Amino acid sequence: MTIDSQDRIYVTTASGIQVFDAKGGYAGTIKVPRQPANCAFAGPGKRVLYITAREGLYKLNMLSPGARRLGK
Repeated sequence: MTIDSQDRIYVTTASGIQVFDAKGGYAGTIKVPRQPANCAFAGPGKRVLYITAREGLYKLNMLSPGARRLGK
């Protein structure tokens, strides 16, 4: 799982990447062809969401960047 700069949580599930807002409300699901195993923000400005699956790697350009690390 990962978190973005708006405190949304991205969780890998059998149905895709489920996204929840900062208060825990369901915001939607990012569908991918294979069941995801993990996800993380990286790339320029941390605006790319990488999603790993057993048989694939996916990347999505995002509007909101990933959260900054603590102390950075």
